[in-house]
Amino acid sequence: RNAFCFCESLTSITIPDGVTSIGDRAFTQCTSLRSITIPDSVTSIGGGAFWRCTDLTSITIGKGVTSIGDQAFYNCTSLITVTFLGDTPKIEDNAFRKSSPTIYREADAKGWTNTLSGRPVNLINDALNWPFDDSVTILDEAKKTIEMLNQRQELDAIDKRLRESAFRDDATVNLDDWGS
Repeated sequence: RNAFCFCESLTSITIPDGVTSIGDRAFTQCTSLRSITIPDSVTSIGGGAFWRCTDLTSITIGKGVTSIGDQAFYNCTSLITVTFLGDTPKIEDNAFRKSSPTIYREADAKGWTNTLSGRPVNLINDALNWPFDDSVTILDEAKKTIEMLNQRQELDAIDKRLRESAFRDDATVNLDDWGS
């Protein structure tokens, strides 16, 4: 309980295998903590355990976790993914209140539905099968757009130089003279 509470400069931590629970408010307001892996030996995550860990982006929860307490991940505003390696734990409805991660789970894990504590649940394979072909196409299109913008800037610069040199000293140009 309160083990690392308010350790605002804590950026990472390794929870050793053999630890069986993460107490209430253990990492409360560790605002620089970025990611955490909870080993299979842990069976419970206490209430408010990661409360207001605002830089936390990802959590991997081992196979042993069977319960997650009230507001365990409350206000983890940067939390993107929570990956569960085991069966569905007993979890409070507001465990992810003011946090909006996508939940990932193993395909063969038991007890899962499409949501957990109000958050969408996907298979871990869904994350691994991200449409890379589409991303390559998007990147290619972005590169083409940048090239076109660069070419446009070059053309604008050439146009400007031509205008400046063509009309220097108030020279006039008769466009009829440029014909065929």
